[in-house]
Amino acid sequence: MALKGNLQDFTPTQLFNLIKLARKTGSLTIEGNQGTARLYCDDGKLVCASLGNEPPPLDDILLRAGKISEEQARMVDSQKGPHLDKAIALRLMTMRYLAREEIMEALQAQMSETAYTVFTWSKGSFRFDPDVLPPSGQIVISVNLEDIVAEGSRRLKEAEKLEEMLPNLDVVLRFTTRPDVKMRNVNLSVDEWKAISFINPRNTIRKIAGYAGMDEGQIRKVVGRLLSEGLVELVGREAPKPVLAPVVPIVRKPAAGMPAPMQRNIVLRLIDRIRRL
Repeated sequence: MALKGNLQDFTPTQLFNLIKLARKTGSLTIEGNQGTARLYCDDGKLVCASLGNEPPPLDDILLRAGKISEEQARMVDSQKGPHLDKAIALRLMTMRYLAREEIMEALQAQMSETAYTVFTWSKGSFRFDPDVLPPSGQIVISVNLEDIVAEGSRRLKEAEKLEEMLPNLDVVLRFTTRPDVKMRNVNLSVDEWKAISFINPRNTIRKIAGYAGMDEGQIRKVVGRLLSEGLVELVGREAPKPVLAPVVPIVRKPAAGMPAPMQRNIVLRLIDRIRRL
């Protein structure tokens, strides 16, 4: 019998602890505003996890992890035979692109990151179906849920601190004018360099996140690091608006045969109708 509930009553941390302590086997599906996550457990350990209804193909995981190149991924896909993960892994090892350990390392990282993402979901529903195993052909790895819970809890606390530090994302960043700070001496990640490239007086942190393809948690972490390194500083609540030439207001008379109150009523009804669409 499936176990159902919502995340406001039963948090992901509690779910993982229950599965671990009861040594459950089955699939845990969590649906929130951020999307859907599906995690498979065997005897209380995490063996497969993905965002979305289906696990991503192995070659996609390895490509995103930087383990293989796009050319190597195309070469693997061009080979005849099934495109199940186990078959793809065998081709990669046969073609000497990767060793077994490298494949397992990338899969474990992908599974763990999926589980950590779920920790930040506070609203949504969950369903645990007992004795449901991962799809056939899927590579499974046994990951201790106790380690997942410990790291996930640490990240959750970090995210809460960052939200306290940056509660408002509609503020502008500017590069610091401190003479003792030199960007050349700081090692930045790809995401941090990406965010820096969008810093200008017109872009709020929220806009930078949109341009860089980051969610609120990611951009807070990036900006928090840049602030701690003294590379940037907060300017204000809103981006400076461009200075425009003064505009002379144009006063229009109501249409003939239609008094002003009637015009206002029509507009209000139109707005109300649009809201109900």
